Amino acid sequence: MEVSTSNVEIRPEIEVSLVINGKKLDEELAKALDLMDLKGSLHKAAKTMGSSYFRLLKRISELEEAAGRRIVERKGKSLVLTDFGRMLLSMYKEELKKARGWSFERRSGYDARIASSHCMGVEIIASMLRRKYNVDVRFVGSSGGLALLMLDEADIAGIHLRGRIEDHLSRYWLENRVKVYRGYIREVGFVSRDFSNIDSLKEGIIKGNARMINRNLGSGTRLLLDDFLRKIVGDPSKLKGYEMEVRSHLEVVKAISSGKADFGLAVRYFADLYGLKFIKIAEENYDFVVKKDSMKKPAVLSFIDILRSEKFSNAIKKIKGYKVPEDIGRELV
Repeated sequence: MEVSTSNVEIRPEIEVSLVINGKKLDEELAKALDLMDLKGSLHKAAKTMGSSYFRLLKRISELEEAAGRRIVERKGKSLVLTDFGRMLLSMYKEELKKARGWSFERRSGYDARIASSHCMGVEIIASMLRRKYNVDVRFVGSSGGLALLMLDEADIAGIHLRGRIEDHLSRYWLENRVKVYRGYIREVGFVSRDFSNIDSLKEGIIKGNARMINRNLGSGTRLLLDDFLRKIVGDPSKLKGYEMEVRSHLEVVKAISSGKADFGLAVRYFADLYGLKFIKIAEENYDFVVKKDSMKKPAVLSFIDILRSEKFSNAIKKIKGYKVPEDIGRELV
């Protein structure tokens, strides 16, 4: 029997799944986990996808039971992937690419995508890039920037994380996939209306007279703040205002200036901008991680050129609390 295929579209399509003890991590569930991790909410992920929240939650629970390990966990008010969950998602995406050269839906139309901890330096370099290119900037914290590099959702991450950079890259499976470039130095410290020195601030914290404003999970500033507060009170989550999180240094100083909070951690520039007291506790390197696969993009190469330029260094020097090291733009890893 002869069958006509005229006016009929016929094409092969490959479906990829990770099968874990009989339960599947497929395209739908992988995308749900990806969106959940970015948005901090499975409800928001389900709404974005037009899927059932309860069905996705059931599938995640079944996958966790099959694996015998947690895939998602709650951090504050957010639901995020565990390290094991990130590993599974990374494995799935790699297998998907191998099978059909496909990757997760990206934000289209951009010449370069920057995901970083909030910083005036990033805003300056992005404004220079935008004179020629269409650039997307998302302030998602240092860890968030590395996570988006891992998920192929960014080309460049701006970070300020303590410890060996190689250890942070390993956590997000970025070894041999990125290059790290020296950025600049900035002063970070406690901002307040009333506390003029660290001893008076510590006394206010211990007595419970000071309400804090916190930073978002995944930000380098949040990690520094948590470490500092643990030395004073042991468990910082019991402090007034600990649950009140914001995503930028600017939001920290706005909360303090308006009286919603009494202290927080931020860079000197924003404290001075709002006429607030600043107690310096550290100088930190703010560096840039660039995907090797993105180095073929003209906008990304221009980013590195701008970072190394005298024009950018001069602009950074004008920001109070910022310094330009001699090795700015040098490849570190």
